Amino acid sequence: MRFCLGLPNQAQQPSVDDSWTPIRYPRPLLVNLLVLLFGLPTCGIMVLLWILLTPVANDPRVSIPALVVATVLIIPLHELLHVLALPGFGRNCLIGLWPRQLILYIRYFGDLSRSRFITVNAAPFLVLSVLPLLVCASTGYSSVTIAYFSSLNAVGAGWDLYVIYMLLRQVPKAAIIRNQSHWKQMR
Repeated sequence: MRFCLGLPNQAQQPSVDDSWTPIRYPRPLLVNLLVLLFGLPTCGIMVLLWILLTPVANDPRVSIPALVVATVLIIPLHELLHVLALPGFGRNCLIGLWPRQLILYIRYFGDLSRSRFITVNAAPFLVLSVLPLLVCASTGYSSVTIAYFSSLNAVGAGWDLYVIYMLLRQVPKAAIIRNQSHWKQMR
């Protein structure tokens, strides 16, 4: 695992030839907008589910320090779950911070099946947003801080959900994905 400030060097990435089809991503400036377009409705659904399925509305006590800690931890934990979902728990990946675009990202240097790439993108949403809701709903536990953490992660997962949407529309089931940017049909 390596760390990078800014974008990764193209020389660090495995090469792709003309037999690979590029995945059409939006321009970097649209990324933040897409996070909101996919993330805010998902957050709203999560808040509604927390209210409907748990007793959180009956006990609205809030710990401001806990909310601050949750806000600070959400992005690193979110990205760590992407890493843990990668083959070898992310040994062949780069964690980058692109300050100019306000983006923290993971870049995997290898090939992934479409289903594995979808799993990598879905992992933080499932573990940090859905799982806490299911546990609290099944146990009757109430925590505004956990509900906040779960819902806040749903906003951040907006980009991941958009990537899953793009993969389902652009990449065939039996394809492999290289550099998170190109796909090739497997025979």
